[in-house]
Formats: sequence, structure tokens, C-alpha cells
Amino acid sequence: MRCEFLKAHRGEFGPIRKACEILKVSKSEYYDYIKRRKSNAQIEREALEGFVVEKFEHHKGRYGYRRINRELRKDGIVVSEKRVLNVMRKLGLQAKGTTRKHRRAKAVEMGDPRVNLVDRMFEVDARNRLWVGDITYIDTSEGWLYLAAVIDAWHRKVVGWSMSERITEKLAVDAIEQAIGRECPPCRLQPRIP
Repeated sequence: MRCEFLKAHRGEFGPIRKACEILKVSKSEYYDYIKRRKSNAQIEREALEGFVVEKFEHHKGRYGYRRINRELRKDGIVVSEKRVLNVMRKLGLQAKGTTRKHRRAKAVEMGDPRVNLVDRMFEVDARNRLWVGDITYIDTSEGWLYLAAVIDAWHRKVVGWSMSERITEKLAVDAIEQAIGRECPPCRLQPRIP
């Protein structure tokens, strides 16, 4: 550490002999330090710092350590998330926060299509009387996929599903339309699509 300081501030203390005396470092130790080659670990550390800065700037400062780690892995550079986090902290890199303002949903009133009509009563006496659905996400080697499924509560069978790279209204509508096409429920029992 002292040799590194001497190397960075060489000439500010006058002759090197005097600077070595002040910092209590022998001249031979200082010259050995200057001529010493970088270790493989130090070279690897500096290269990783360069890759992290490159990815950070390429994505305009929006990627945090997890996403940068994923980008590095795509390029064949396998390191832990913790190591990327430490490099980013050392370099003072911090991802930008979101600029979107989160809106609170309005309270649900009777007559609103979002009203929970099931009220956790999943017991039904015939098929196609109650369909329930959900959307989940699946991590693949090429990125996230979103899966929407519609399930008949009577026999717990998936009656419709849809998959997409984006979570959109179309994803849910496609799953419901597939369920209607497969099951052909009576018109009065068809679910409302807003």
C-alpha cells in the first residue's frame, strides 16, 4: 500500500530516498514493487472491472448487478453476483431507479368487472360453472416467458392456456378464448371479457 502511494505521488516528496524514509519503506522494496509484474488475479480483477463498466454504460446505467451478471454470463464470463456487486460498489456504479410513478388502483365497487364473485368458494357441482385463472412466469435460457392458464374448478383441469414473452392483456384473452373453444360452454355461462 505504501509503495503504491509512493508510485502515485513520486516526486512530490523530493528525492525518492527521502520519501522512502518518511514512509518507512526501503528503497529496494520500492524498486522491487515498481518492477513487479501484475498477478493473474490482479489482471483478472482489472479485466472484470472493464467488462462491468462496459455493460453498465452500454445499458445507460439502468442495469443493476444481477442483470449485469446475466449479461456477462451470456458473453461467457462466469462470476458470482456478489463479485459483480463488489466491483460496482468499488467503482461507484449504481443503477438508476425507476421514473414511473406507481398508481394505486381505485377501490372496486359492485358492478365493476374486477369484483371478486368467487369469494374463495371453489366448490361447484358441474363442469364449466366456474373457471379460475392465473399468470405465472418461467425462467428459460433465452429469457422470461409468461404463462396464463384457465382452470375448470369442477375437475381441476386446465381448459385453456397461453404463453408469451410479454405480460399483456392479449395473453389472458388468448387463454380464455382457447378455453371457450375447447369446452364450448353454454352462452349464459361464458365469462365476461372486458
